[in-house]
Amino acid sequence: LLVKLNMLQGAVYGLVIMAIGRFLPGGLPGGTLRFLRLNYVVGTAAMTAGKLTAGLVPALAGGKGLLAALLAECGAEARAVPLVPDSLTRTRSALQRAFAECDAVVTTGGASVGKLDFVKAAFAELGGSQEFWKVAIKPGKPFVFGTLAGKHLFGLPGNPVSSLACFELFVRPVLERMSGRGVAVPVRAALVRGFTVRGDRTLCQPVQLRVSEGQLLAEPVSWTSSADLKSASDANGMAIFEPEHGEYGAGELVQVISWNGWF
Repeated sequence: LLVKLNMLQGAVYGLVIMAIGRFLPGGLPGGTLRFLRLNYVVGTAAMTAGKLTAGLVPALAGGKGLLAALLAECGAEARAVPLVPDSLTRTRSALQRAFAECDAVVTTGGASVGKLDFVKAAFAELGGSQEFWKVAIKPGKPFVFGTLAGKHLFGLPGNPVSSLACFELFVRPVLERMSGRGVAVPVRAALVRGFTVRGDRTLCQPVQLRVSEGQLLAEPVSWTSSADLKSASDANGMAIFEPEHGEYGAGELVQVISWNGWF
């Protein structure tokens, strides 16, 4: 994760569209592994027979670098293209091209309530159906999901840590199933110390994961907000805390997601 978040220092919270390309022919028989090929713009992607290629994505500002790394982990080849300007027309044009060429589209930024957040409006103008908008998690509330002609839109928040949390929870499982990799089994770790959940949303808390005496441990890092990249870079995963639980005790098991490929 440190490598991913280092790409984001001084982050640019512009709109990025990642288009997930078409499946290889032949269906999805069990156990078949498929590689996704991604160009991202704004962006479009066509998926063809291919392999992962290292070095195609330079160190990028903002959520582009993070998404490039995450998509590569899902079996995608990502190529950087310029950010979409804050324009309804340009956003609609980029989305239209992406949906015309691909099976699904992932965006970051532009899906909240600001005057320059055009993803939802542009998607609606194209005839897309917004299935839901906003989820009760922190960080990551302004996540949007929709469908257009049988294809999916995953609209991630613009803040990089929010984008990371939503990607891991809502996007990675779908992409890994699409690529034939299967979905990871939930993993639990024991808390190193007690933790209190504040607020009424499920908390995706950055944690430091480590193994001690054969047991997976999770230690929450000091972290203030979805824009706190410095603190988040000290973590190598996140733990899921439920608000109704309130107080978690040391040694209690919680669901965790690794950011470094452990599981």
